[in-house]
Amino acid sequence: MRILADGRQVAELDLPQGHRSLSVDGYQGKSFLEIEGGRVRMVDSACPDKLCVRTGWISRPGESIVCLPNRVVVEVVSGEGSPDVVNR
Repeated sequence: MRILADGRQVAELDLPQGHRSLSVDGYQGKSFLEIEGGRVRMVDSACPDKLCVRTGWISRPGESIVCLPNRVVVEVVSGEGSPDVVNR
C-alpha cells in the first residue's frame, strides 16, 4: 500500500493481517486510515463531502481511495513478482 499526501509519497506499507490505525497530514487537515485483515479504508478525513470515506475497504492491486480536497491518495500496489492487473 502506498500513501501520498499533496503529491508526495509519505508511506509505503504492507497490508498486515492484524489491525492498525494511522493518520496522514493532508492539505486541509488529517485523514484517518484503518488497516485490518489485509485491507484498508479511510475512516475520516478533513474534507467536506467525505466521498473518500464512502469508498469503503480496498485490498486489491490497482484499487485506490482518493480525497481530492485533502490531497490524500491511498493505493494498493502489488508486491514484487505479483501481477498489477489480471485480465479474464
